[in-house]
Amino acid sequence: MEIEERLKSITLIIFNYDRCVEQFLYYVLQNYYQISGTEAAKLIEQMDIFHPYGTVGSLPWSASDNAGYGVDPKPEQLLELAKRIKTFTEGTDPGSSDFLEMKKHVFEAKKLAFLGFAFHELNMRFLSCREIGNKTEGGLKSYATTYGFSDDDEKVIKDQIKLLYNEGPISMHDVKTKKGTCFKLFDEFKKSLSFL
Repeated sequence: MEIEERLKSITLIIFNYDRCVEQFLYYVLQNYYQISGTEAAKLIEQMDIFHPYGTVGSLPWSASDNAGYGVDPKPEQLLELAKRIKTFTEGTDPGSSDFLEMKKHVFEAKKLAFLGFAFHELNMRFLSCREIGNKTEGGLKSYATTYGFSDDDEKVIKDQIKLLYNEGPISMHDVKTKKGTCFKLFDEFKKSLSFL
C-alpha cells in the first residue's frame, strides 16, 4: 500500500503528554482511506512517533493497558499513569536510545515541520543535532507555525531552526514560517510539504 510507505518516511516528535495526534490520525486514516480501525492502527505503527516527556497512557486501539481517551481516569489509575510522564532531564538523557534515535531522525531529515511549537530553548536544545556532525548539504527545508509571535521573534525562530545543525546557519537551509494555524501552514505549503 502506497500510504504505508509514505507513513514510514514520517517521524513525529511530540512534546505534549497527550495522544491527540495519534487519535486524530487513527480516525482520519479510517475516514479518508475507508479502512478499518485495525488497518489504521497498523498504519500508525509504521511511523516513528516519539514522546520525549512520556504520555498519559496508551490509546484503546494501540494497547490493552490504556487509560481511555477523553475519559477521567479512576483514582487508582492516576499513580500508574503519572509514572509514564518524564521530567525534562529524564526525557533528555543523552544515553537513552530514544533520545539518540530522535536526534538521528532530525539530522537525517530533508524536511522539518514545527506545528504549534513554542520554540522553548530547552526543547530546541533537545532537538539540536550538532553533536552528531555538521550538516553541510544544502536543500534542507523547514516549515513552522509562528502564530502569536512578533515579526522580530519570527526572525529569531528562523535562526533557532537553522542552528539545530551547525554553529552557523546553513545558507542552503530554507526556513518558511506562517503566522497562522497548522491548517493555514499546510494549506499554503501543500505542494512543498507533499510526499511526492
